[in-house]
Amino acid sequence: MEKVSVVKCSAYELEEVYKAVKESFERIGFELPDNKKVLIKPNLMGQNRPEQHTVTYYALIDALCRMLSEHHCRILIGEASAFYQEGMTEKAFKTTRIPEVAEKYNASLVPFEKEALVRIDSGLKGLKELYIPKVLLDVDMVINACKLKTHAALRLSGALKNMFGCLPGGYKQKIHMWTRNEFKLSEVFLDIHQIVKPAVSIMDAVYSLDGGPSAIGKPVKTSRIFASTNAAALDLVACRMIGYEPQDISLWS
Repeated sequence: MEKVSVVKCSAYELEEVYKAVKESFERIGFELPDNKKVLIKPNLMGQNRPEQHTVTYYALIDALCRMLSEHHCRILIGEASAFYQEGMTEKAFKTTRIPEVAEKYNASLVPFEKEALVRIDSGLKGLKELYIPKVLLDVDMVINACKLKTHAALRLSGALKNMFGCLPGGYKQKIHMWTRNEFKLSEVFLDIHQIVKPAVSIMDAVYSLDGGPSAIGKPVKTSRIFASTNAAALDLVACRMIGYEPQDISLWS
């Protein structure tokens, strides 16, 4: 049976978040490796501020970087903005305060739209082919650091959907057009997980977003950090916490 940890975390104070993340991993028996190249994939989405609660709060990324530094890992933080905005992902990093964390832990920032892509054309359910940033396949481990949000179209934006953000912004928009409905789009999310294989997913639900995924949503204090080595199991627990049943979510329908 897949384990999902749910740890109380009432504020984004750095030490409190660090302890909550550490406890989350301990509860599911997940251990970080030593001396490895690890990429953290947050949900930054766009050029929003942390207090809008549309993005993974930088305190969670700080906690992960701190733990990885304790294991002498080389850290990368990678994302691709969902929108065409001047400055693209590099500006999204700045508005969400991620460069402050990166500098603190000597981590590298990776805007995926600037990375070489690898074509994947076998074993897919959603589309005939996908192009994945090569860096995701070259690192030793990927950590999926998602944000709990309701979603106008998909009901839930959590761990499974967060990995869709690995694809460069304009490419994501094309996939939205190529997939006929939310069920086919959900198959693309699952395909990306099978390709990238994040080792663990951790969810920022200290504040969640109701009516998202964008800043028009309403922040709700939910005071939780979730973690699991199985993204689907994590999302299942999270969706029940916010009042959804599995059949309400296209990923499981």
